[in-house]
Amino acid sequence: MNVLFNYKGVAFLILIMTISCERISTKESISEEIIEKKIFLTASPLDVSFVDKNVGFIAGSCEFDFSPKVAVVGKTTDGGDTWDVIPVMFDQEKSTIIRSIYALNEDTVFATFTSVFEAVTDHGICIGTNGGITWNKLYSFNYGSTYSGVVFIDKNCGFIIGNGDIYKTGTGGIEWSKVYEYVGMFGAPRDIISPSEQVGYAYGFSSGDNYVYSTLVKTADGGNTWRKLPSIKNDAISSLVFANELIGYAFTINNYVYKTIDGGESWDLLNNLLKYGGASYYSAVIVGSVIYFGSGPSLFRTDNNFKTVRKIFTSADLNTILSVKAVQTDTNRIIFLSSNQSIIIVSIKSS
Repeated sequence: MNVLFNYKGVAFLILIMTISCERISTKESISEEIIEKKIFLTASPLDVSFVDKNVGFIAGSCEFDFSPKVAVVGKTTDGGDTWDVIPVMFDQEKSTIIRSIYALNEDTVFATFTSVFEAVTDHGICIGTNGGITWNKLYSFNYGSTYSGVVFIDKNCGFIIGNGDIYKTGTGGIEWSKVYEYVGMFGAPRDIISPSEQVGYAYGFSSGDNYVYSTLVKTADGGNTWRKLPSIKNDAISSLVFANELIGYAFTINNYVYKTIDGGESWDLLNNLLKYGGASYYSAVIVGSVIYFGSGPSLFRTDNNFKTVRKIFTSADLNTILSVKAVQTDTNRIIFLSSNQSIIIVSIKSS
């Protein structure tokens, strides 16, 4: 499929092509049809957010083949089958990276960015309107963090992480107040999720050959206050996914997977995923009783709380990373971001 858009009078043609397709059957009455689609030319997909089963957005880094070089977002209105590629510029600045993205509705999108204008680097949050076509900067933060998670509860209330601190807005991103201040040098929160309007979690880590630092904090009052939860001993959470306010799963850099049934107050070890091909970083989606997750170049599924794990897909390029981010877009469809400027669409078939 060809995508044509116009930027400053210059027409760009982006070729979106299906890379591969295969069907993997299991002993259960479920099978997965898996398709890889190329989205960007050189930009790396960094985050994804869907409004409903049709409309979704992908945050991208810089497209070097564009003139000028500029960050992009991908937009779909048909559930991920086809994508438009939109350059992101505002206030005469070209955004070099769109780090995190949250689609409030089909017309309004919030995103964190890093931009460079006249040799000055700026970090902050911007808003896309008119379906993501028009972008304006909302707020600049006085930090240089490379990780900036963002989530909105409604059109006014949202949260962003910067340098480990958590900020809240009640004005649709125009004004921000700090609701959590991270104290420490390593392991600051850098991603944020919200299973409900009242409950949210933020987490992050730093690790090396001889050390690991991690942080997990939680709010239970709509983000007004946050408190630190117990850490997983001698390990760090690299990915977190919740089915509801209380039940969630934590994937760690040492390839262990844990489960909580009390909202992160305690964690039970389920399995070590290294033997299945785990590669420290994970993306995961809960679909009923089944959990789909990506790590390294492969996708996996489990339907028995990780007692057993089945590999359902491996990229032809073994350097591919499928742990970037994943989202369930419909009852029977999941999208995983791929480091190959592409997405992996998993269509769940029942028989």
